[in-house]
Amino acid sequence: ARGRKRQAAEEDAGEVVEVAAASAAPKRLKVTIKQPLPPPSDPATATTKRKKGHQQPPRRRRPEPAAEVADLDTDSEESEGFEDDDSYDFSSLALKPDHKNRPVWVTPNKRIFLESFSPLYRQAYDFLIAIAEPVSRPQCIHEYLLTSHSLYAAVSIGLDSETIIKVLDRLSKVAVSKKLADFVRRTTKNCGKLKLVIQDNKFFLESPHASVLRDLLRDKVVAKAVKDKTLLPAPNPSADAGADAGGADA
Repeated sequence: ARGRKRQAAEEDAGEVVEVAAASAAPKRLKVTIKQPLPPPSDPATATTKRKKGHQQPPRRRRPEPAAEVADLDTDSEESEGFEDDDSYDFSSLALKPDHKNRPVWVTPNKRIFLESFSPLYRQAYDFLIAIAEPVSRPQCIHEYLLTSHSLYAAVSIGLDSETIIKVLDRLSKVAVSKKLADFVRRTTKNCGKLKLVIQDNKFFLESPHASVLRDLLRDKVVAKAVKDKTLLPAPNPSADAGADAGGADA
């Protein structure tokens, strides 16, 4: 009996030793290494990668706006005899003997160039602003253009055609061409001769030219509005008779 108990005790001790050895064995850990994430890409590229084999339709280009067409003044009287080109040749213009003391170039094609470094720049600038339209004004050379509208504005402030031509010739390094002088006279011929003035809520026609007023008094509408009938021209019986005869024939 003692031998059996001893044997049983030894067997129990062996099991304990095996369990302890088993518990003392090192544990294995499962380690998973993950790859680093790629940098964020363009949404359009990511969409393309996700949808493999799917071809995106080409993007439509926006139509380019049509080129604006400048509204050019095609008045035959204003453009008659003048060249309209991007390049100009003024080598044929003869300089005046004292051209160094003059600040302006007056060309035959209605363009005026002003030297901003001239001692007479301020006087010439004030005059050109009154008679011409500025085209470009960089640091050294300013460019102006004579137009019918700019001449109308000049006449409205009291400048006449001869004064404009005379001052231009005085300021210019070259002689003012006859073609340009004729353009100024033709444009300002009938401009500024008559003014409509309001006084005491009444309209009055004023003109420093007596011939213009006489022509207006011959108009029937204007003649009815004239209070002083003695100002009206005497009727011409021959002209009235001719008008009546013409009306009867018609």
